[in-house]
Amino acid sequence: MSVRRIRPEVLASWIKVRLNKRHHALKKFTQDPKMSRSVDYVVVDVRDGDFANGNIVGAVNIPAYNFVANPQAYADQLGKTKKVIFHCLMSQVRGPKCANAYQQTLSPDSSQEVYVLEGGFSAWGGSYGGDETLTENFNARFWESGGYE
Repeated sequence: MSVRRIRPEVLASWIKVRLNKRHHALKKFTQDPKMSRSVDYVVVDVRDGDFANGNIVGAVNIPAYNFVANPQAYADQLGKTKKVIFHCLMSQVRGPKCANAYQQTLSPDSSQEVYVLEGGFSAWGGSYGGDETLTENFNARFWESGGYE
């Protein structure tokens, strides 16, 4: 199975459903990755410093340089979730690279789905940055200046 692309609006709809059903499970997962068995998807944000200026609600931040150094270590933590969505700022290099590295750790008979968020956080923030139910810690001033302070 190959890595798929997912549009921001599809991910937003998944989050809205989860907020209605399992918001507490998501929060527990971000605090304890062993909770992955009770979560149907996980968003892995592979950005580094700019993560502090906004992220998809509940996203797990694992900078790309850490992830690609040992994807198997993270596969052990994420292996029980149904879907794993990777992204970076634009999902052109780091997000796809991590998604592909992760995909390589899965057994051929794995039913887990691996995605890359189309347009990355740049597209996400443009559509959902102001929505506190979908985006956490969004610093509009930071993003209005092109991602620089």
